[in-house]
Amino acid sequence: MSRYGRLTVIKTKRLPSSEKDRKTKLVATCKCDCGRHVERTIKALKAGKTTSCGCSRKRKAKPDLRTRKAKSMLNYARARAKKKGLPFNIELDDVVIPDICPLLDIPLVLDNELFADNSPSLDRLIPSLGYVKGNVKVISVRANTIKNNATIDELMLLTERLHAIFTEG
Repeated sequence: MSRYGRLTVIKTKRLPSSEKDRKTKLVATCKCDCGRHVERTIKALKAGKTTSCGCSRKRKAKPDLRTRKAKSMLNYARARAKKKGLPFNIELDDVVIPDICPLLDIPLVLDNELFADNSPSLDRLIPSLGYVKGNVKVISVRANTIKNNATIDELMLLTERLHAIFTEG
């Protein structure tokens, strides 16, 4: 028995030629390591074009949603840094997406097709430093929008005055 990747040839047969293809094809019935039986042409097996029943393709799992989202955020950040002329040296490990926004305590939803308030967003803690190690954190889009251009002093003043207004009643 011959072996090609995950496929072991059990038997071979010759298929009759068609009107279009005047050559006969040699086809192998193979057993895959996963247990499925499939038929593949000997030509494809020998050329290395077929090495499994398709199960190995399925087994190469897509990265989980959190990893895909982090990669997407990293790529967008790289493009923004280039466009704005900001330093950029972060890597995928620097983009850690928490379950809850660390600033607003709202759950972060990863599968939003559009940006929503509860989508994760990569924030530059000190915007002028750019996307560099230690200066990025994932927070919600809502939190990032709130602190977009404000300084900490401005946010503190705003918070104090809002608190005073709403507790005066």
